Amino acid sequence: MQEKYLQFQALSQRLNSLQEYYSTLESQVTELQTLDKSLQELKKLKKTTEILVPLGSNIFTKAKIETTEKFFVGVGANVILKKSFEETVTSVDQQMQELKEILEKIEKEMRTAKKQLQQIRDEILKEQ
Repeated sequence: MQEKYLQFQALSQRLNSLQEYYSTLESQVTELQTLDKSLQELKKLKKTTEILVPLGSNIFTKAKIETTEKFFVGVGANVILKKSFEETVTSVDQQMQELKEILEKIEKEMRTAKKQLQQIRDEILKEQ
């Protein structure tokens, strides 16, 4: 009986961790979707259009668009590459797709964990 309680607790903790991770990834997908929309809107702007650029913590500065054809994209390890509009959009789309695939795997794992929790709970109740 003690072993079943321990299994139940461990699996519950695992499920909670998966749910938190899932939520974090969902937020990242939402951010990427917003980024994709922003890129599409930016593409429509004319040269010298003035925009507000966020610096962080609700602080902005004005900037003028010089080009909507080239972007500087962080690729990790403090490396920034110059990419075309199409390359940038493709990169964002790939990141979204990768995250969505991970979300699907996590959903499957959460369903499995929930079924296992239900089984363990039923077994505990039968033994009481």
